[in-house]
Amino acid sequence: MDGGQSFFPPLKVNSGDGDVWGFAISKPRIAISDDGIVHILYPGNAKNSTTGENETVALYVRSKDDRLSFDLARRLNVDAVIDNLIKDDEGSFATITTGPNSLVYAAWIDTRTMTTGETARAALAVSTDGGQTFTPDFELLPSIVCPCCQLSSAIDAEGRFILGTRPVDGKFRDNEILTFTQKGRYFESRRRVSGARWELEGCPRKPTALAIRQSNWAVAYYSGAEKPDGVFTAWSKDSGKSWSIPKALHPDAKLSDAPSMAFAGNRLFVVWQVRLDT
Repeated sequence: MDGGQSFFPPLKVNSGDGDVWGFAISKPRIAISDDGIVHILYPGNAKNSTTGENETVALYVRSKDDRLSFDLARRLNVDAVIDNLIKDDEGSFATITTGPNSLVYAAWIDTRTMTTGETARAALAVSTDGGQTFTPDFELLPSIVCPCCQLSSAIDAEGRFILGTRPVDGKFRDNEILTFTQKGRYFESRRRVSGARWELEGCPRKPTALAIRQSNWAVAYYSGAEKPDGVFTAWSKDSGKSWSIPKALHPDAKLSDAPSMAFAGNRLFVVWQVRLDT
């Protein structure tokens, strides 16, 4: 409550015991709306009423007006007919963002139609009342999404939902920025922003960090296609219509990875992991 000088003791967010499904790169995601309400989306465990098997679910929780306690977690997705995502080395990847007029967008990688293929869908649920209620989840993207790569999202100055992801394009796993209007119901554009194409017939498990301030968009991402590989950044000054040539974020690093970024006024902050020695 004092700008980060001190913190209250940690508060429990989830409602039950054992309802969280996650590992190092399958994280809870957080967004703060203009009224200060905290919105959290996290992967959970549940029993599928159709198949009787355990499945991953998208769980949402919001803080109460005091910001110091949370409502009961709510499930945003319906039951799966099948679910191939529960494995020891995999997780569920989600993103949440808030916008004007009490908008909350909650999206996640959806494996309900995934059988033996390498691709998954992306699903979206939308709230227009600050998270009090959500639409039934619907398909945001068809089965083109790499199932093990984290999503990122933002809302631009025009109120459009912007998604960062890595679609499966044959043998390539490049990062892309996709734009949606009409509260996620209408797909507007899809643009690849990476430089060299990353040929990898597998899951890189890498996010595309995304930050937006008015018409200025920025991305940071790991690329295994560049020499040397590592984190690269790119800029757009026209709301994602065109992008700069990607540049290495930390050229002299032996290893750079896991970028995260955010605007604070006109300043852009980027944080990443780095190893400087051999």
